[in-house]
Amino acid sequence: MTNNKLAIIDSHTHFFSYTWLDYFYQAAKDRFGSVDEVANHLGWEVPPNDPVELGRRWLAEQDKYHLDKQVLFASKLNDAEFLAAAVREYPDRMFGYVLIDPTQESARNQAMYAFNILDMKGVLLFPAMHHFHANDACACVIYEEAVAAVAPIFVHFGHLKIPIFEKLGLPENVDLSFSNPLDLKPVLGNFPEATFIIPHFGCGRF
Repeated sequence: MTNNKLAIIDSHTHFFSYTWLDYFYQAAKDRFGSVDEVANHLGWEVPPNDPVELGRRWLAEQDKYHLDKQVLFASKLNDAEFLAAAVREYPDRMFGYVLIDPTQESARNQAMYAFNILDMKGVLLFPAMHHFHANDACACVIYEEAVAAVAPIFVHFGHLKIPIFEKLGLPENVDLSFSNPLDLKPVLGNFPEATFIIPHFGCGRF
């Protein structure tokens, strides 16, 4: 029996704006002549330049599959700016999360900008991608800002494969020695008010 009053929210999708795909074109432009060529090589459609139009296409997917709302991930800070434009257009249907590399000196400012200016509702951390442990001081800076913003902290542990790097012949630079979910154990005592999301049951590190 279908419960028509049950709200369905997809909590894990990737926005993948034009500016995000352009980042990979810039990284592989010795082999590709345009963003369109990169998309064709990947077998993808080219995202529209207008982020609101991309948001409209995501909204159509929500309607197609009877979703009430959707969490969308921005994989880079400039991608978050594009995502923010779509979320502002459809605030009742979309929530934005931003990926931040806490090893960067500007990480705290990035987090503050994402939460307070772009109105991102959560933050993504990928220790194996950016080479930090979840209990490192640099990561705690992000936790502090997330707690202040009452934003959940999505941390990917365990196996990590980023197919687009392999398909474009780019170095993946993933180090799984940083991907142990036990690194989060001391953090939980220091940030009891934080909300952590561990996707995919830790990707093999349950």
